[in-house]
Amino acid sequence: MIDLYPIWLNIKDGDYESFEQLFKILSRPLFRYALAIVKDDQLAEEIVHDVFINLWNNRNKIIISGSVRSYLYRVVHNMAVNHIIRQKRKKNQIEIKITDETWKIIKETCSYDSFLTEAIEAEETQKIISEAINELPEQCRQIFIMSRYDGKQNDEISSALDISINTVRTQLFRAIKKIRERLSEKFPDLL
Repeated sequence: MIDLYPIWLNIKDGDYESFEQLFKILSRPLFRYALAIVKDDQLAEEIVHDVFINLWNNRNKIIISGSVRSYLYRVVHNMAVNHIIRQKRKKNQIEIKITDETWKIIKETCSYDSFLTEAIEAEETQKIISEAINELPEQCRQIFIMSRYDGKQNDEISSALDISINTVRTQLFRAIKKIRERLSEKFPDLL
């Protein structure tokens, strides 16, 4: 996982390139998280954009003492829940005081879930890995799948494909290198 705090410190100093870097790293995962709450693509996108605009405009006032990632997920969560509350008020066309019980129900159904955010990020990473595997040459892909997904040892792969163990090792090295390259394109500070 990328440590975003140094990027945040650069943003606080007014470094717009760091801001763009943070946006590239987190905008898609935050979008998916917002979408899981509000169930509307356009609205989820607006929420994420508003979060980043507010982050940039208020960078001197915002204090993040823990995880930058968690902070942004919480802000997206709060904006999404607030939108749901506003929509509920509009729908009823009267100003409603939300009772403690109603607020509790909203919080329980739309609660911030770090496991959900991790699952969303893991899903994105797995998608990148799958795409990289699918782009490998046929023999390289086959060897990688046999090794990593089927749990076969190098000598078993060598026998099954009637190739040398050195070829198996070389192809595995190439596959892992290609996957790392794809991951580093998406997460430049990760590897």
